[in-house]
Amino acid sequence: MKKILFIAMLIVGSASFSFAQVAPKTDEKQRPAKQEKSPEERATDGTNRMTKELGLTADQAAKIHAFALTRAQKMDDLKAKASTDNTANQAARKKIMDEFDTNVKTVLTPEQYTKWQAEKEEHKKEHKESKEAPEPAGK
Repeated sequence: MKKILFIAMLIVGSASFSFAQVAPKTDEKQRPAKQEKSPEERATDGTNRMTKELGLTADQAAKIHAFALTRAQKMDDLKAKASTDNTANQAARKKIMDEFDTNVKTVLTPEQYTKWQAEKEEHKKEHKESKEAPEPAGK
């Protein structure tokens, strides 16, 4: 009788330990919703980044912020009334970005503009590589 009771307790104990070791499965691709920043926040973040990277003066930073705010507002408007035609949406985004680049070029010194263009290209390259990178094993 003692042996049967001991074996039963051993089975129940080992079963509870084995369940304790199983981690709950989660969907790794599921991420919490990202908080959308306002146009003002995006303009401020971009201006701060450019100030840090390019050493903008206060006057340059104020002008860049105004341009960035206009760009962010136009992008939000475009996003709100985006059509199903991706080519048209892409062309409209490119027009907004080109307008921003033209305005920024009037404010930056030639050296700052060259450095900014190089950083933009590097960012594009990194973004493209991250999109093309294969999924890690186990996902």
